[in-house]
Amino acid sequence: MLVPVAGGACLGNNGVNNPVTCNLDNGGVDSVTVVFFFNTTGSRTTGSGTLITAASALQPTTASNTNTLDMITTDLLNNADTTFAGPGNVVGASAFGVDLAAPSGTQTAGPSSQATSQAIGGTGTYVVNVTDALSGPGTNLVAQVVQYLGVTTTGQPANNTIYSNIGGNQPVNGAPTSGCIIGRYNRNSGAANARADALPILDATGTQVGTCSPTPYNTAVPGGVPANASTKSAYATTRIVATDQAGNTATVLTNTVVEDAFGPVIANIAQPQTVTGGSNQTFPASATDSLDVTSSFVQLNYTNGGVNMTLQYPSVSGPGVAFDNVLTTSGTVSPSVQVFARNLQNQGAGQPANPGAVTLAPVSYNIVALDEVNRAGQSGAVNFAPVTGITQPGSTAASNPFATQFTGGFALTGSSSAVSNCPAAGCNGTGQNPANPTSTTLTATASGTTGTFANPFSTVQFWYQVNNAGPWFLAGTATSALSRDTGAQRFWDYTLAFDPPATAPTDNTGTTASLTPGNGGTIPVNIRAIGLTSNGDGIVSTNFAITTTNP
Repeated sequence: MLVPVAGGACLGNNGVNNPVTCNLDNGGVDSVTVVFFFNTTGSRTTGSGTLITAASALQPTTASNTNTLDMITTDLLNNADTTFAGPGNVVGASAFGVDLAAPSGTQTAGPSSQATSQAIGGTGTYVVNVTDALSGPGTNLVAQVVQYLGVTTTGQPANNTIYSNIGGNQPVNGAPTSGCIIGRYNRNSGAANARADALPILDATGTQVGTCSPTPYNTAVPGGVPANASTKSAYATTRIVATDQAGNTATVLTNTVVEDAFGPVIANIAQPQTVTGGSNQTFPASATDSLDVTSSFVQLNYTNGGVNMTLQYPSVSGPGVAFDNVLTTSGTVSPSVQVFARNLQNQGAGQPANPGAVTLAPVSYNIVALDEVNRAGQSGAVNFAPVTGITQPGSTAASNPFATQFTGGFALTGSSSAVSNCPAAGCNGTGQNPANPTSTTLTATASGTTGTFANPFSTVQFWYQVNNAGPWFLAGTATSALSRDTGAQRFWDYTLAFDPPATAPTDNTGTTASLTPGNGGTIPVNIRAIGLTSNGDGIVSTNFAITTTNP
């Protein structure tokens, strides 16, 4: 309803008890103009104060009742009406404040950016706390997009379709093929309608196929914003924008996480026809994954007469990269072996290397691909024989170059058998000082005839095993040695400072063994050295056992 006001102006009502002006002169000459002045509540004089020509003329206040407002409506003949918006006016509102400051928001729970999970929903839920000093918090805005193979440009919803848990427009968890799970969806053709803070929607190639604008969303129900609301294996990017009652906004977070319930698959192994001892050898294969194939490694399995040893070599990156906006769901992995050992003699303490020692032969290998959440997919044991021949340069015969002068054996010792390997929070979780050294210096010693025993190895590798089971992981390499001679024997010492990592690399089963004990706990770790010639002939030392402790 329109209510005439003296002086040629009028007020109307928009249906929510909020008077609004309209350009109507009741029986007058029309041509109505309206101007606004604001004053402080303690110094109001009708028609005085500061003329408001733009929102920038309003100065921030520290309270919600600092200002009053005069609305002066004038017709062509200068008949004027003044409507006062302030306490005691029969028309309308109370005094007002000016809030130009953005609200403040913090993330109080939920995953960090680039968090990963092998379970859908495993990254958790974002919880934010929003505060505002003057007008108070409003309804927050949320957008969430997912990237996976199913995001396409076909079969999409209409432009401006809203997915939210309020407003009754659409249920939250919008059509996954659109890529917009929470927010207001727009195709590229409707990008002009997107907010400036809209998230881009990307297909598998990283090409933008639309936008998803933050839209009002109740971030308190059912306790926050799911970090991945799509219920699918996907990368999920979430933007939460805090608002206040005055309409100011501030972005609280923009995080991307990934959840993937499926591991890679290895196929089409390019088995080499020949592997040369002492060489660096790659083992190519094809790998696929639902999102990204990010790395691979190879395990060599050595066995003889019930003596077994599986060496897991360091992983090689590629072909995909996690969180790079492109899904590399298939490609060639090329894990490699550094200094291929064509045979390994299992050496006893103080025993000379000789042709009668147990020789471990490489009988098979296993190619393992990892995805962006560290799930593992493996080929299983691929036998070298009969496809692959193992040789040394210029020869196909087995060799034992250590039989004549290598008379004192090959042993491994360490400077400490107890190593404190505390978590980042500190020993016992309280910052307590370590009870033991935090590393140990490993020394592999080869001994032979005094005066004539030459350095027998081109390189010595140090390997460790966790909890007395599973594969052996490369700890490091020594390529130089120091000699010492007692007059009875000559010794060659190869050293490595070993600071145990927090965790071992992921193995072929997708397991990541911890080397970091809980409070008061211990973890057993075996260490061996392997001395190798340039032809790939090697000797495995005795075990040196250490125990990681906390503290």
